[in-house]
Amino acid sequence: MLKNHILIVEDEAIVASDIQHSLQKLGFFVIGIAASGEVALTMIKNQQPDLILMDIMLQGQLTGLDTAELIMKSFTIPIIFLTAYVDEVTLSRAKKCEPFGYIIKPFKEIELQTAIEMALYKFKKEDELIKERNLLYSIMDHSKIINDTLFIKSENKIVKIQLGDIYFIEAIQSEIVIYTNSSTYKLHCSINEIKEKTGDIFILLSDLYLINQLKVQRIDYPTIYFKDIFKVIKILKEDELTIDMIFNL
Repeated sequence: MLKNHILIVEDEAIVASDIQHSLQKLGFFVIGIAASGEVALTMIKNQQPDLILMDIMLQGQLTGLDTAELIMKSFTIPIIFLTAYVDEVTLSRAKKCEPFGYIIKPFKEIELQTAIEMALYKFKKEDELIKERNLLYSIMDHSKIINDTLFIKSENKIVKIQLGDIYFIEAIQSEIVIYTNSSTYKLHCSINEIKEKTGDIFILLSDLYLINQLKVQRIDYPTIYFKDIFKVIKILKEDELTIDMIFNL
């Protein structure tokens, strides 16, 4: 299992050293210690840590909050604030940085471990949700194939269909209908749009049908029979040569 890489941003050398020792003891990898916001930003650009422990009250031109705000504009990295005391104004500003946790100094090793593990878990889940949301937005009224899985928007629902579960697809006026063993799904697009996404397993016949050749049980012209379902299709004479070539008939 890969170790999580953590950057410590702390201007008190003794405190930073203690945190580093604790993190290494807990199995984390410390990419370094930054005593200022400027140094922290440079290290982040070069090494991209998985998590940042940030002292709110850094000395220098950039406070911990200034640094966190700059990080948020350019990177997507969870930040946990370290603080001994914070007033209402500072706390209010800290909330806007949307940190993944706070650790109050002085703290115990178990508190440090818990805060980090919870932050990493929360960040992972949020990242998964963002990716899923972006996928759904990209689908919209059309379709998208990822790892042999067809994602479609059908009747205002997002549906996930394994390509191997599709028997055939039929064009009906301005819609297509996808037939699986247990369900049918309607989609507003052309059959040629779907053909571009499904690959060589599916055979296009007269711009009316896309058939999964692995699901064909037998062919008695002009009828094609499929495994495990009662649905059959009638093909046109002009498609017989195509079928003969594909199935070596």
